[in-house]
Amino acid sequence: METAGAGYTSRSRDRIAAISSGTLASITEVPGQPVVSSKTKYPVKVVGSQTTVSRDNHFAPLRDIMHQNGAHINSKRAVSAIDIGGNFSSTDNQLSCTHKSIETKTKTGFTTRTYRGPLLANGTGTVLKNTSSWPTISPPDPLYLNGLGTQAIKNTIPKPQGADLAVALAELCREGMPNFTDVKDIIDQMRRHKNASPIGKAHLEQQFGWAPILADIRKFAHAVIKGDEMMRQYDRDAGRQIRRRFVFPPEVTTTLVSTTLGATVYPTLPTPMYETNGHIGTLTKTRTRRVESWFSGCFMYAVPYNVINDETVFARDVVRARLLLGIRLDIEVLWNLAPWSWFADWFVNIGQVISNIVAFSNDGLVMRYGYLMYKETIEDTYSHSGVAFYRQPGSGEIRTTFTTTLKKRVKAHPYGFGVKDADLTPRQISILIALGITLGQS
Repeated sequence: METAGAGYTSRSRDRIAAISSGTLASITEVPGQPVVSSKTKYPVKVVGSQTTVSRDNHFAPLRDIMHQNGAHINSKRAVSAIDIGGNFSSTDNQLSCTHKSIETKTKTGFTTRTYRGPLLANGTGTVLKNTSSWPTISPPDPLYLNGLGTQAIKNTIPKPQGADLAVALAELCREGMPNFTDVKDIIDQMRRHKNASPIGKAHLEQQFGWAPILADIRKFAHAVIKGDEMMRQYDRDAGRQIRRRFVFPPEVTTTLVSTTLGATVYPTLPTPMYETNGHIGTLTKTRTRRVESWFSGCFMYAVPYNVINDETVFARDVVRARLLLGIRLDIEVLWNLAPWSWFADWFVNIGQVISNIVAFSNDGLVMRYGYLMYKETIEDTYSHSGVAFYRQPGSGEIRTTFTTTLKKRVKAHPYGFGVKDADLTPRQISILIALGITLGQS
């Protein structure tokens, strides 16, 4: 929670609505008597406030550098790469109304009355800051915001393709591959029937289920090649700044608070200016609450794979898989490939590959920066059915809306929302240092 005096400064200012006071001019002209004129003021005073609590982040001078015409492009790039944001909260009051200024003129008997000014549905022309006319908003629970941030990261994290590959490979090992015992029996049969006739070979294919095994092997080889493409893309993105944004669906609720019959508006003018009972109507108060949340972040990661002869261990076996796809798969080829050394070697290495992927998913990926923005708006709208002026067009519906908006920004730790430096492992700290990310900035 941002509080002034805890490294944060609080800045407040009054927000005065631009609504002029109303003026009623009255002129009475009785023949043979002096003209009598008067003016009546209906004051309007609406004062809200805006309060912001944040840290000084030196944004203004950096913004000036960005906007200088003579600034070098490299200077602008360097400034744009600086993470100068932080936590902040802001509460703001605003007013809107449909009848800021109207003009009506009524003549009854010898008196002519003219009114110029606003009509306010809530029945008063004085609303000061911290009064009940302004909706109040309680700050959201930090745990709730951390939960939103965690969900946003889950939806935007640039999943190293290896993370999905780990699942695919694990399933492939568990379910998709032929049983090694069965394969050994088949190879033994193939050796004994190497010189068999084509009919005998066809019989073997049918008897030992050669076709399903062939399909499994092709499927496996395709997965290996596809995995290599994924890994190469994974390697290319390593060390890059990957920016992501996620917007939550807005939450909007509207409720009817109250209904008042026989209500007047502000100001209530002299009775002769209205039709009979034209100065009263029905007043309703509705409250609309709108919550918007979004996330912006920049991710980075490094590749933990071992490299042999400028190729990953994984890619080395892919070359063999590609060669395998380039020749005809039949019993003769399988016999010549026995005991499938490339196949066994690949499975010996796959455990290490999956282990590295998991380690990457847990430790190798960090955020250069991450921010969750929370915006809650509450609008209290007073709607009056309107007034009917004497022999003049009516005012129509009169609406006055008092709005309070709370904005809050939460900065994430490089390893997520709600994480502190004290929670990090030595390896995580070393990764942050290697990527040039300073500790203690959350």
